Amino acid sequence: MNIPKTHFFTQEDISLYELAQVFSVSCAWFEFGMGEQIATFDLIVRDMPKNRNFLVYGGLEEVISFIKNWRYSRADVKQLEEAGVITKGFAEYLKNFKFRGDIYSMREGNIFFPGEIILRVEAPLMDANLLTMFLMVAIPSNTIFLSKIIRSIMAAKDRKVVTGGGMRSNSFEAAMKYARAAYIVDAKGPTTI
Repeated sequence: MNIPKTHFFTQEDISLYELAQVFSVSCAWFEFGMGEQIATFDLIVRDMPKNRNFLVYGGLEEVISFIKNWRYSRADVKQLEEAGVITKGFAEYLKNFKFRGDIYSMREGNIFFPGEIILRVEAPLMDANLLTMFLMVAIPSNTIFLSKIIRSIMAAKDRKVVTGGGMRSNSFEAAMKYARAAYIVDAKGPTTI
């Protein structure tokens, strides 16, 4: 297993992706010839957490960075094929993979409410389905950190807010995302990493 080198997933992290998604795309959409159908996926938050009436959107930069660099190396494809996750035909497809869709999104740092579309993917079904798991990891984690920090700033009113996400984070990646969120919302004071 690869260990992330930054707070963004990198090309080397391909083995961390949801294998069930890759398997379903290979065995269902690709093999049955449905993968080129254009799909629209909307990312929304249906309900807010208890005692919350808004969230602050985060993760767009991470999504864009990922999509721009998203490729499957020959080693990645070989690993997936040897594990029986993908078919030989899909292995050939992944060797030349490049995301072919469009992403529509609200601006990072915007406040949003339940039911609002925060990000839309329009892409061939295969591409959109492969991207799903990444979106379900990148957007919520960044949104949670931004939303928690902005609430601290609101509660502090005119006082400085000192953030300390690194000391209580469950991973280095989470600590880096927390520090980035503090920077985005302009939390004053030192940030512990």
